[in-house]
Amino acid sequence: VTTRYSGGFVQSVSGLGGATGSSPVDWFYFVNGSEGSKGAASVRVHPGDRIWWDRHDWGAAMDVPAVVGSYPEPFLHGLDGKRLPVRIECAPPTVTGCKTASDLLGKAGVVAARGGLQASFTQETLRIVLGLWPAIRTEPAAHQLELGPQTSGVFARMAPDGKSLALLDGQGHVTRRLGPGTGLVAATSVEHAKPVWIVTGTDARGLADAAEALQSGVLRNRFALVTDQGRPISAPDAGR
Repeated sequence: VTTRYSGGFVQSVSGLGGATGSSPVDWFYFVNGSEGSKGAASVRVHPGDRIWWDRHDWGAAMDVPAVVGSYPEPFLHGLDGKRLPVRIECAPPTVTGCKTASDLLGKAGVVAARGGLQASFTQETLRIVLGLWPAIRTEPAAHQLELGPQTSGVFARMAPDGKSLALLDGQGHVTRRLGPGTGLVAATSVEHAKPVWIVTGTDARGLADAAEALQSGVLRNRFALVTDQGRPISAPDAGR
């Protein structure tokens, strides 16, 4: 490992450093699924924290504020050493996948309240917003997914009508468009507040598959997860 700025920032790992060509590539780190906002040497970690280093092109998204690949974090151990209340907000409360998400979180050791989409919420709560896209798209964190990775940090973009999803590569280019039976599990934040997870789909099948994907073996090391007729695909899409 080599560093810069008096050891505060990682420059290279095993000889892999920043970009040698025109693409802006660097090392980034996430703690319990939230992107580090300062030099790694300034971060205090706590028992149970999951630390993930990732080298990627940041040209399409300067910030990836949150990822799903450290599940069941941040719900299990919280952030900055502090466990936080967890709330599953389902729109409507009886929508497909709501109970599945609650049950899977419980199996992972997470106690989560469950209810409808809140008009107001505390910044000290970790939220999972779940529902078909037309029902949740006006929620501020969810709405960012329509705007692309430069805004949301998510390499998948929902169509406003919720009937299709554009899957993107690491440079932000559309690799394919998916329709019926598509689900999405993603995490983002609004103005670097606490991460908000989005579980949605183009229809009931897609939403059910997305909710069922809340498992560490499915989500591990993915920025976001897209399901296509139940088949898991990482977002950004590597084209495989």
